[in-house]
Amino acid sequence: MSAIDGTTKVRAGDGDPFKLNENELSPLSYQFERQANAGSFRVSSKSSYKAHPPNPVRDLLVVHVDEETRRCSLTWTAAGKVLDNNGTVDSIQLQAFTSYANESEGFKFNQQHVVFGGLSPGISGSIQNVTVEIPKELWEEAKLKPDSKLSLYFTVQSLNAEAGWSEVSNLAPAEFAFSNAESYAGWTSLQVLLPIVLLGIIILAVGMFIFMRKRTAFFKIENSL
Repeated sequence: MSAIDGTTKVRAGDGDPFKLNENELSPLSYQFERQANAGSFRVSSKSSYKAHPPNPVRDLLVVHVDEETRRCSLTWTAAGKVLDNNGTVDSIQLQAFTSYANESEGFKFNQQHVVFGGLSPGISGSIQNVTVEIPKELWEEAKLKPDSKLSLYFTVQSLNAEAGWSEVSNLAPAEFAFSNAESYAGWTSLQVLLPIVLLGIIILAVGMFIFMRKRTAFFKIENSL
């Protein structure tokens, strides 16, 4: 590339369009400047810096699930007390939902459900890890869904006592696969025995059919004699 007067020349070197050959560069002939008028503004009100809630957590992640113990391990980055500013929030709330739509109020975990880590707020930017045990009532509610897997969806929120709760975090799904015993736990004795009874009826009907045919054939032979 060359300027009109031939004083500026830029050419790619070694076949790379983003690599410039320094030996073939010369000072630019023209300087470029741009100015813009930003207008004016006036501050009409002033809010306290502390009047902002924390930013929402965006990296909530389920890292491990255990079907046998109904335990779930989660991790996320702690938010700052005011937006993402340094500091520690006043409280955090971990919830779980049985539906992805997240339409009803979720189950709220407390320290009693924690088996590792804790639900105490961490310093802004620190990594928080916690393992919770899914309560039996929540587990049974999730199992009512017509699926071979039990799915739960977790969220977390942070609280600035002077400004309120943050927005809800991203939704972190956890899937627990049912064992065979759990899959058929809801079957009644009648449901288990019904196929056996039907099979017995079919075998009995086939046996009666064969017996009647043999009996009819026997009488035909006897009458012919």
